[in-house]
Order: sequence, then C-alpha cells, then structure tokens
Amino acid sequence: MKLEIALIPKSSWYKGIRTILTNDQVEKLRGQLFAKANNICQICEVHTESLFFTEEYKFDDIYLTQTLVKFIAICEDCHLARHMGLATIKGKYSRAVKHFQKVNDLSINEAKTIISAAFTLWRHRSNYNYYIDLVPIMFMGLDF
Repeated sequence: MKLEIALIPKSSWYKGIRTILTNDQVEKLRGQLFAKANNICQICEVHTESLFFTEEYKFDDIYLTQTLVKFIAICEDCHLARHMGLATIKGKYSRAVKHFQKVNDLSINEAKTIISAAFTLWRHRSNYNYYIDLVPIMFMGLDF
C-alpha cells in the first residue's frame, strides 16, 4: 500500500524526536527534508507548497518497541489519512478516507475495512507502554 495509516499508541503521544532534539535542530532537519522533497509529497507525489514533516516507525508488538525508521515530507491530505484519529478530531475524517481510498486505489468498503483494522490495532497497542527507540536518528546521515 502506498499510503498507510500510522496510529501511534497513546503512551507515545507527544514523544519522539522533539524530546531529544532542540527546536533549532528539528527546524534544520525539517528544512533538509523539505529541500530534498522539492515540494513533492513523498507518498502521493502531488506538488504542494505546504508539506508536513512526519516520522515513520516500525513496531515490535512482542517487545513493545517503536523504532524510528525514517522521516518523510507529505502533503496535508496524506498527513490526515496517515493520522486518521487527528483527521477525526479536526472534522476532516471524510476527506482523509477519500484520499486514502484514492491513493491506494481502493473501494470505499476496502478502505473502511483497512481503517477499522488500523483503529483496532491502535486500541490494542494503546493498552501498553511502548519504548520509543530513536537511536536510528544517529545513523541517518543527517546534518544537525
């Protein structure tokens, strides 16, 4: 799937790179990422002047570890679709579903089934405290 839903467990909310980097370092990283993306969403490939900076994680549900994999620059619609819970809070759930469906070439029923499964997994993961492994940031070749 080109666009995946990334629902972060409640124990990981407001944690991540911003807990180990200064605001200046985050801004520098964001600038590097956006320059590399050249105003193109790294998921749906739409050209936009407004990109969002987001982290991608790999989850190990046995050892309860959430490991940073990479950073991506994405458009607002991909950001809403990846963070479907946020889209719901912002009143943009329908827009997020339509974009998720379009990017992945899914029927509405297929999209809703995948979204439902993502929320079920999120509820399960939110029962546990995940260790957030940010060590990979040191090996990403980034210039802070």
